[in-house]
Amino acid sequence: MKTLVTIISLLALPQADAATLNGTPSNYTAQLGKLKAGDTLKLAAGAYKSGLNVSKLNGTAAKPIVISGPASGSPAVIEGRSCCNTVEITNSSHVVIKDLKLDGKNLAGVFGVSAKGGSANLTHHITIEGLTIVNHGASQQTVGISTKSQTWGWVIRRNTIIAAGTGLYLGNSNGADPFIAGLIEHNLVQNTVGYGMQIKHQYDRPSRPGLPTGAQKTIIRHNVFIKDDRKSPDGDRPNLLVDGFPSSGGGPATCTRSTATCWCTTRASRCCRPPGGWRSTTTSSSTSPGRRCGWATTSSR
Repeated sequence: MKTLVTIISLLALPQADAATLNGTPSNYTAQLGKLKAGDTLKLAAGAYKSGLNVSKLNGTAAKPIVISGPASGSPAVIEGRSCCNTVEITNSSHVVIKDLKLDGKNLAGVFGVSAKGGSANLTHHITIEGLTIVNHGASQQTVGISTKSQTWGWVIRRNTIIAAGTGLYLGNSNGADPFIAGLIEHNLVQNTVGYGMQIKHQYDRPSRPGLPTGAQKTIIRHNVFIKDDRKSPDGDRPNLLVDGFPSSGGGPATCTRSTATCWCTTRASRCCRPPGGWRSTTTSSSTSPGRRCGWATTSSR
C-alpha cells in the first residue's frame, strides 16, 4: 500500500511551469543560459553591449522560447561589436526573437541577424518579428538578416530594415545551405545598397535530422522593398530576387548558375556561361549533377 501511495503521489506532482525571466543590460547574458522550452526572457529598455548570442536554445512547437523587448516605448537596443554579428543564432530551434532594435553602428562585416556555419549549424523554426535593424550598411556585403546554414520553418515578420548593405540574404551563395519552408511577410526594407532581399538557388538538398525532404513552399507576401539612388559599388541589384529551386527531386536537372560557382547539368557537356564570359568547358565533372566545373569566383550580394 505504501508503494502504491508513493507512486500516485509522484504522478500527481505538477509539471514545472514555463518561466518569465527579466533581463537587463547587466544580467541578460546569464539569463540567456537559463532558458528552456516555454520560457520567456523580457529585456528591459536600454543598451545591450554584448550582442545577442542565441546558442543551443531549443523550444518546441507548443512551447517556444521567446526573447523580447518592450512592445512600446523606449526599446531594448542590441548594439553591434566589431567581433561579432549583432544577433547570432546557432543550433537552436523554436525560438522567437521580437520587439528589439539592432544597431550595428555601421561596423565593417557586422550583420544584423545571422545564422551562419553551413552544415555545422542547424537552425529551424525561428521567428524574427518586430525588429528595427539600423546601421548595418558599412558595405554592400553587410546584411540585415542572413542565413548561411541549412534552415527551415523560419518566420520573418513585421521587421523594419533601414539602409543595410543588403536587406535579407537567405541561403548560402553556393546553393548548399537552402532556406526552406519560410514565411516572409509585412516587412519594410528601405534604402539598401544591394538587394532588398535575395533567396539563393538550391541544388541537392542535404540530409539532416528533421530537414523536410518533400515539396515545400516559402511564402513571400505583403512586404515593401524601397531603394533610393545610392550607388551599388559591387554591382546593381534588384529589390527582390528569388533564385532557382531544384526543378525535380533533391536537386536540379538543368544548369543553375550563380556568380559564385558554375554548376553542371545532368549529362551536360558544358557548364553555364555566366555574364562576363567564363569559358565553357568539357570536364569529367560535367557528367555528374551538382559537381563543380573546376572554377569559381567570389559571389557578390
